[in-house]
Amino acid sequence: MRIFPTTAAIAAMVVLVAGCGGPQEVRTLPISAPAASVPTTVCTTVPADAQGVSLPAGFQVAWVLRCSIASRTLAGNGKWQMLVSERADTSATDLVAALEKPSQPRATNVHCPYVRPQTSSFVLVDGSGRGITPAVPTLSCGQPQPAVAAALDALKFHEIYARPLGRR
Repeated sequence: MRIFPTTAAIAAMVVLVAGCGGPQEVRTLPISAPAASVPTTVCTTVPADAQGVSLPAGFQVAWVLRCSIASRTLAGNGKWQMLVSERADTSATDLVAALEKPSQPRATNVHCPYVRPQTSSFVLVDGSGRGITPAVPTLSCGQPQPAVAAALDALKFHEIYARPLGRR
């Protein structure tokens, strides 16, 4: 069973993942697969600890790209780790409002939890296709503010692309 239409598609993705650069932008994949089968804006990597940026003045979110890794069974090929790209076209007003809140001052002389919950990797994309990885405001111990995760989870995402990373 073929997962990708061409060997060139696999080679293009390997090159992109190997040289993915910073997490600050949405990438367009130069894949030689039929145009209808591969969206032009998908995740090339899920940064482990992306440093986000403040939302630029006047940045209007047209849609949100969420990147995640999921375990899936591929028919006849067993379990695989998949890089999943999801898109939400619904209003991101609540998410933007949560992102614009200030971080709390860092705690001093306080015992903070060792394990920190992570917010999904996501990119805000404007109408021209420019994407940014936003800075996520934090609580006093450095955890992401819960309002950001809640607003992100409230968006209606649909999968636009998934590609295998390797066997489980």
